[in-house]
Amino acid sequence: MASNDEHQLRQSNSAGMAYSGASELIEFAKKSRQTTLNLSASNNAHWNLRVIPEQIAEFKSLESISLDGTFVTDLTPLQGLSALRALSFNKTGVTDLTPLQGLSALQWLTLEGTAVTDLTPLQGLSALRDLALDGCAALDLRP
Repeated sequence: MASNDEHQLRQSNSAGMAYSGASELIEFAKKSRQTTLNLSASNNAHWNLRVIPEQIAEFKSLESISLDGTFVTDLTPLQGLSALRALSFNKTGVTDLTPLQGLSALQWLTLEGTAVTDLTPLQGLSALRDLALDGCAALDLRP
């Protein structure tokens, strides 16, 4: 049986590999002029992605990203992506939508199965036309 230290080291190595893999995918997508990026756990089953690589902030032409099933909790690296039209982070640890406030091109947002409770940061997103909230049990939708 592995010790707690060995288990933590394996988790750390897995998270590091996920970060490196995501970084490589971002660079490849940028160089090949793609506008869609899939960093979801189902697409990269061996990953344990916890942090969105910072260089994503330089991917100004990115229009769509999926982070479904990852361990990501912070969307801050996405806050300057002005071309972003579609974002999905189903079944992640994200709780705060504040980093999305300035994403004026955002049209589709899927946050099913998250612990998001406050939709206030989305109020100014006039292009938003599709919002998927299934499984957000703690969400208060009272006026």
